[in-house]
Amino acid sequence: MPFRLNKSESAQRVDHVNAVELAGVRLSQAVGAYNEVLTAAKEALLEAQEAYNETLGEAREFVEDIASSRREDYDAKSDRWKEGDNGTAAEAFTDAWEGIDLEPVDFELPDEIEEPDLAHRDDLEALPEEA
Repeated sequence: MPFRLNKSESAQRVDHVNAVELAGVRLSQAVGAYNEVLTAAKEALLEAQEAYNETLGEAREFVEDIASSRREDYDAKSDRWKEGDNGTAAEAFTDAWEGIDLEPVDFELPDEIEEPDLAHRDDLEALPEEA
């Protein structure tokens, strides 16, 4: 035989196979626990997002009504009034109401983690002990 593991090396190989198997079980359990927490957190986040966006939509409608009304009032004024201090202030006011960004909040949420292929234990066990 050109190559062979001695008894100590063979025992160490078995120890490593068993250690990798145990670590793999722990890793699989951790992935499962992570995914459970992630799913629960994602559900809570999506519920809060929906409620926020609904509330924000109501605020957006209010802002649009005010902006539209003030723009109509401003447009109905004379050019002389628009060029004066009151007109300049009214235009700045209206521009602020028209320019606010009240777009809905949207998230890109991570997917669950897929359990990795843990074939390392089998690969270690399949290594030859002799040639």
